Amino acid sequence: MHPREEGFTWFSGDGTRASRIDYVFTRDCPATDARLTPVFFSDHLMLSCTLSLPSGVTSGSGLWKLNCSLLEDRELVRQYREQYKEWQTLQDFYDTRAHWWEMVKGRTRTFFRQAEEVIDPDQACAIPGRKITDSLVLIRDTICYARDRNMRLVVLNLDFEKAFDRVSHQYLFQEREPVSPVRGLALGEPSTVWRNVNHPALPNRLRDLSWMVAHEILPVRSVMHSRGMAAHATCPRPGCGAPESVRHLLWECSAAKDQWAMAGSLKFPYLPAREVLTAQLVLYGVSPTVIPPKDFAKQWLTLAAIKDATWTSRNLLVRKHMQIPPVAVIRMAAAMVQVAGTAGGRPRTPPQRRIASVPIRTKEPELHSKGQGSSGLALRVR
Repeated sequence: MHPREEGFTWFSGDGTRASRIDYVFTRDCPATDARLTPVFFSDHLMLSCTLSLPSGVTSGSGLWKLNCSLLEDRELVRQYREQYKEWQTLQDFYDTRAHWWEMVKGRTRTFFRQAEEVIDPDQACAIPGRKITDSLVLIRDTICYARDRNMRLVVLNLDFEKAFDRVSHQYLFQEREPVSPVRGLALGEPSTVWRNVNHPALPNRLRDLSWMVAHEILPVRSVMHSRGMAAHATCPRPGCGAPESVRHLLWECSAAKDQWAMAGSLKFPYLPAREVLTAQLVLYGVSPTVIPPKDFAKQWLTLAAIKDATWTSRNLLVRKHMQIPPVAVIRMAAAMVQVAGTAGGRPRTPPQRRIASVPIRTKEPELHSKGQGSSGLALRVR
């Protein structure tokens, strides 16, 4: 640091430190008549210059500025961290780390822009530093504003008392009413299915998946097509052509058969042999043979993890056009089993999904295009 040299654009309050913080970088347009002007209300000097611009200059997309107040929302920060963990698992799908980083920046910008649109500036509830009584003040001010301007106004004030009540998973699965039937199972077996759905060995992610599988409401194409949310019900696997039901996705599809054949008892010690596996055992955990509770817990966790990995690979195929080989699906399932088994069912959070050493190229176009942001230093001319 040389505080007495000319050319510095920032000085500390006591004048002992200085730095060249503000720069102008140009190409094919040399700068002339550059000068520094002190500004009384800032510790920066104003840098002004004249640029000789060539013809045909086009302006870029400009800078994206993050609203730092969004980072005060703990729930929003938690959601972003979860998103970033998912993005980290996609590093192997990009040719270079720089291409992956361009994707992260673009999705980060989209994430916070959408959050900025959702969280209204006048929102009073669930914002750090605010209270429920702030809503009453806001309502009073709104009524006064409408009265002063002779405007018609309708106020809907919802009670916040029950807004953030939570219900445990255990309560949701208690048999308070006769259990719903499950297609293809004998009388009495549905009770076993619903107990398996809420099995303590499963993390919450796998419980939710098992619940949707038992209800046959996993958003596969047959389900989405029946609700008018998909153009057709055909399985997205190349060359399949069959309707994609929950049973087809997890058991009947050729991709599912390859995955179950590759899993085997050698890869997963508690998984029964391929010839012993049945659709009822895979989908619902119902078996004609009696399995000790301890062994069944590990077996059911393994089956649920493989189903979850199958569902993840299917979504990557549909959304990102990524062909995930069966060996990568099995590795994802093994990671889930290892993390859940080590935690002993607690905490019930999914592991990071890395598909290491499996070279897969994505067909997603231009994820790393120039419009997705810049990793360089963004500076302004003062």
